Amino acid sequence: MVRAQLLAVLAATAMAKTVMRKHDITRGESFSKSTHSFEMTCGPGEYVESWSVGTDNPALLPTLTWTCEPTTPTTPEPTTPITPAPTTPAPTEFKPTIGGKCPAVTASIDTEAAVSLEKSSSWVLAKNGTVYGAGRGITGSMHEMTKLHSEFLKGVKAIVSGNSHTLFLMENGVVCGRGKVGRYETPLCDAATSTVIEPVVVMTGVKDIKADDYNSLFLKENNELYGCGHDSEGKLGQDSTMSTRSTPVLIQKDVLKAWVSSSNVVMELLNGSTFVTGSDADFQFGFGSRYRSPKQWSAERSEVPLSLQPPEGLKAFGADDGIFWFIAENRTLYGRGRNRDGQISLPKPSNQNDYYQKYAIRVLDNVKAVASDRTGVIFLLQNGTALIKSDEGDRLLWAMDHVEKVDGGLIGNMLLTESGVVYGSKCVSFDCAQSAVSFSKMMVLN
Repeated sequence: MVRAQLLAVLAATAMAKTVMRKHDITRGESFSKSTHSFEMTCGPGEYVESWSVGTDNPALLPTLTWTCEPTTPTTPEPTTPITPAPTTPAPTEFKPTIGGKCPAVTASIDTEAAVSLEKSSSWVLAKNGTVYGAGRGITGSMHEMTKLHSEFLKGVKAIVSGNSHTLFLMENGVVCGRGKVGRYETPLCDAATSTVIEPVVVMTGVKDIKADDYNSLFLKENNELYGCGHDSEGKLGQDSTMSTRSTPVLIQKDVLKAWVSSSNVVMELLNGSTFVTGSDADFQFGFGSRYRSPKQWSAERSEVPLSLQPPEGLKAFGADDGIFWFIAENRTLYGRGRNRDGQISLPKPSNQNDYYQKYAIRVLDNVKAVASDRTGVIFLLQNGTALIKSDEGDRLLWAMDHVEKVDGGLIGNMLLTESGVVYGSKCVSFDCAQSAVSFSKMMVLN
């Protein structure tokens, strides 16, 4: 009966449409679409515009009515195509290739300042890893001269120089090199077959570098020592002599430190022993012969007290063209070998029998570092004083105080003071008429 009454009321409504009641509505009950399920239907192209529940006759149950309105066609709003944001490709990891371009570095690093000399150029390494160069072949061609130190390379951890080449050890273990390369001069190994101004990659995975006139040494991260360049003295440890080696060769494994000269390689091994290779014609090692493969050296052979055993008691500074320098635990410097120009003993010998110092002798106390070439020697003391052997080889001369680094070469000496001032002597300052102990300011590091 209730169902028939509700349908009758809905049918009488002008705009009413078919309705299907899913839930009875009782008198006084509030109507809600969420709690009462009704299907309100309109015709094609119409939509439910409004609806209500109620009654004008209290005797009847509530009624549901709704109105329908025609659907107005709507034009969809134009959509703006979404342009994807440009993506920056991930930077390609630099993979150095031997002979390829040296990696470009812009960031500063922390390292020790240093100075280094070639025959015709000088180099300064600042503590932020920037290298400055002056001399021949810094820019343009090997024959162009740059008199003021100009920025050359960044991201450099260490520098060493030979006669006409320089090596740069980058912080990532890449070694770059530049300089003179020829048929019998291959200090850049197989990275270059001709002279290069812009540095090229010479080797990777390296933690230390050394160089002499025509050789380069590379101490790898795994403590293997490699070398290339001139090898007529057999110092590259291959049990043979060749005029030159352009391909790097393994000299020794388990190496802690190494030094190289024109005729020798000196190695301190991880177990504390010291090995040497090359010519001993100047009796610098006490063997009196040439050794083309590494041979163990001992302090007893140099007639140094037995307490001066490596590595704690004996720290080699290297072998410089027929001289073996080493320092005791108390910082006393000893030397043996070539002494024709008084490099080891002062004054220089007048008797030819004394041209070669066959036994190690005490040279100087409180020594921090020593650098020497064929004739000259510069000593850096613990207190920062630099002393230089006179041109005549008869005495030591004061050079400068408050010195942090020194280097000596065929063209003179370089000093780096604790305040960052770089001084050069002789041709280093492009005045070859100067005395070896007459220095000129070259540049100031910030």
